[in-house]
Amino acid sequence: MAGPAQPGGGLRHPAGPGPPVQGSPEGLQPGGLPAGRVRGGDGSPHLGLGLQPALRPAHVPEPVLPAGHPQCAFPPALGGDRGGVPARSREGGARRPLSPAGEADVKISVIIPAFNEAEAVADVVRRILELHPDFEVIVVDDGSTDGTGEAARGAGALVWRHPYNIGNGAAVKTGIRMASGDYVVLMDGDGQHDPADISRLLAEADRYDLVVGARSARSQASLGRRLANWVYNRLASYVARFPVRDLTSGFRVFHRRTVLPYLPLFPNTFSYPTTSTLAYLRSGRTVGYVPIEAARRRGKSKISVVRDGARFLLIILRIATLFSPLRVFLPVSAFFFCTGLGYYLYTFWTTHHFTNMSALLLSTSVMVFLLGLVSEQITQLRYDRLAE
Repeated sequence: MAGPAQPGGGLRHPAGPGPPVQGSPEGLQPGGLPAGRVRGGDGSPHLGLGLQPALRPAHVPEPVLPAGHPQCAFPPALGGDRGGVPARSREGGARRPLSPAGEADVKISVIIPAFNEAEAVADVVRRILELHPDFEVIVVDDGSTDGTGEAARGAGALVWRHPYNIGNGAAVKTGIRMASGDYVVLMDGDGQHDPADISRLLAEADRYDLVVGARSARSQASLGRRLANWVYNRLASYVARFPVRDLTSGFRVFHRRTVLPYLPLFPNTFSYPTTSTLAYLRSGRTVGYVPIEAARRRGKSKISVVRDGARFLLIILRIATLFSPLRVFLPVSAFFFCTGLGYYLYTFWTTHHFTNMSALLLSTSVMVFLLGLVSEQITQLRYDRLAE
């Protein structure tokens, strides 16, 4: 029996184990994920993605929506006409059969947030559709003034346009909400990310909850940005207690079902990669990295190292206190405690007094530590709510 209709997403089947079907492994992981990789009829693995075999028994037919059904296509505002290319249905647009008999399938949505990227976005969309013609490609035009949306629609993408510029993170959230795929691929529309690397990231998507394309050092745009990213990676690795290889890379793959609960935490600015990485690690989800080479962007960068460098640092500190407060409050408390204790020992040795400054420093260390404990409890309550 098909599950209830999802708003804007067509009919979906509830996740969970079901009767084994031909071509699927017997054991299933929690959430309906197969324990092993599903192989096609020729015995070869299909991009490492083994999803959905247990969601539909062999005797239950695929639900078919009549032509013109409101759930069959994007509304006109989404660019459903695809610039002369027939619009793909919400449920059938990005479907890739995993076996000749069609017992299982996985849908992929590629989301490209774009702001004034008319120079490059059309070539990116065309390249993706050449390599993966059955993928759903959504371009979220974040209030561009240079014809970015028209260029993307003409290349064959489904386009949603913000009436004004909100931010890169807001465009990403819009795209994820509108996607119909089981897996969501995020990439930039400025030509830096090679669409040929999409299959490499997807090949790891059955092993990790989040797969990130980690840029090499020579792929960084400048020495200043390379140094800034190194600082960000070290700070994030300390906060998450996990080796973060590329904190700010926008080329990543999520399972749509797992990323939806985290969307309220994503900011509207460029820091959504930072937030998503730390949120997944703090929740106990797995993060994997695939080395990639990023090309030089086409057009002018929207990020300035001088203007945005301090803002990114503050964002990381804010996110650190949001996800792992004690990793920030504990060192500060230890600093005040050691300073107060050292000053007390010095004044006691020289004047045999316990000064007001020593009392202030030691009291501050205790208050900061208690504040960190309270923040840690609030963070845990937030994650308990997300788990529900």
